[in-house]
Amino acid sequence: MAFGGWVWLFIQPLVARRVFGDKHQALSSNVSNFLSQSIQQEIFFFALPFLFAALQWQSAGQIVFTGFIVAAALLSTIDPWYDRYISRHRLISFAFHALSSFVAALVILPIALKLPTEKTLIVALGMLVFWMVFATPKLVKLTPHGRPRALVVLAVCAVPALVWFGRSGIPAAGLEVTRAVIAIDVQNHEPVDLIEQLSVDQLKQGVYAHVAIKAPNGLTQDILFEWRHQAYTESIGADITGGREEGYRTYSMKSNFPESAVGAWFVDVRTAQGQLLRRIPFQVSPAVVP
Repeated sequence: MAFGGWVWLFIQPLVARRVFGDKHQALSSNVSNFLSQSIQQEIFFFALPFLFAALQWQSAGQIVFTGFIVAAALLSTIDPWYDRYISRHRLISFAFHALSSFVAALVILPIALKLPTEKTLIVALGMLVFWMVFATPKLVKLTPHGRPRALVVLAVCAVPALVWFGRSGIPAAGLEVTRAVIAIDVQNHEPVDLIEQLSVDQLKQGVYAHVAIKAPNGLTQDILFEWRHQAYTESIGADITGGREEGYRTYSMKSNFPESAVGAWFVDVRTAQGQLLRRIPFQVSPAVVP
């Protein structure tokens, strides 16, 4: 249903024009708006469970993005508000179309086409650009006289740019971390001796960040383990393959630490585009931890 709705968002203007023609513009508008609202609502509510599963509360960007989609989903369910604030305004209606197409691509492509997040984001952004380009001539035409139309074009171009540079704040829909721990060792892909605190001497022997990440069957995804302590950062790459119900197990082992290693450490597990999947904290103390 969501995939079919995604297709409808692209063919809606053409279908409305072909079926109803210019003579029945009011009827065409009412029918197409009703169908679009229903499909947008379906897409938003279909996407929300995937966004919430991937949402990391340590990422302010992910919270803002998911909250925005929640607001859009609720708006699509309240007919008087949708009619007043969305369907009556062509430009806002185009923007709502663009948003729902973007969200649909984020969720559907990893599931249906097994695209990793870095490719999914590019395709989803392409959908957004399509709608912005499609709407720009109408937006320029409706710009009141006396206002610089070049600014309107720049504003339209700025939207995809903002999305691209803020892509790390978009939850990696389709990926869900089912386990994330720090361990002294890994045997047979399972963590051994889980810890939250260790000494400097123990640290020199090596420490493991172990995760299990659930992904759609057949999807191959590159991830990064980002070891952070104050200003120190080191990224170590890995990859996962979807299909295992409990999550694909992988880990990052680190034994080379800076001299000033005492204090709070974090291992951020991210996608290749910087989307946070999970943050694993641990503490390093100067003395031996009993």
